[in-house]
Amino acid sequence: MKQFIFSLFALVVSITANAQPSEGTFSVIPRLGVNISNQTGYSAKYQLRNGSVGVEDSKAAAGINIGAEAVYQFTDLFFASAGLDYSLQRCKIANYTNYLRQTGSVEQFEGVADKKLKLSYVHLPLMVGCYVYNSLAVKLGLQFGYLASAKETYNTADITIDTSVEPNERSIGNRQGYSVNYKDQMKKLELSIPLGVSYEYENVVLDLRYNWSITKAFKHTNSRNQWAALTVGYRFEIY
Repeated sequence: MKQFIFSLFALVVSITANAQPSEGTFSVIPRLGVNISNQTGYSAKYQLRNGSVGVEDSKAAAGINIGAEAVYQFTDLFFASAGLDYSLQRCKIANYTNYLRQTGSVEQFEGVADKKLKLSYVHLPLMVGCYVYNSLAVKLGLQFGYLASAKETYNTADITIDTSVEPNERSIGNRQGYSVNYKDQMKKLELSIPLGVSYEYENVVLDLRYNWSITKAFKHTNSRNQWAALTVGYRFEIY
């Protein structure tokens, strides 16, 4: 038992004792990972049977993040980095049914499903960081973004219900898929503040960042991007 505890302790020490890059080194870290993103203010409104209006707010969805950053180590503790990455940020709306009209005993609805907003950004993050414990670092910076593409996709289907038949007869027809270009409705440039934490072991860097958007995403609404990225990278020391 004592030998097992000693071996476990030695393993923990060997992991946590992994040193950060030394002063004056320059390195490049390519990385790949996932985004979890949402859009504040993005929602869908629809008509209910009783005449009131229903609202479905957007929910977070997963995307991808791929890029690289150059890092210069000023001291054993402090460093600065500049990066370039491609980020696919998505959010989704839960399925809903829009009431259209009633003709006699037949009610007509429009069902909307798989509604998503898909945004592609190219980001330039500029960050400074500090190692707080061995290879554990915290980071803060400023990030510039350019909107490469923006589209909304969804599917619709006509739904009819005949209330004169017991049980109510329901039929679905005229299914249709849509893709709407939203780029003209959105701001091309974005400014955000990334806050991150990273851990490195044997040149493998695990990085988690949350981005707080300063600028609005849409031109005419007060909506903003909300997203976090978890990436895995590998440090190549240049000198």
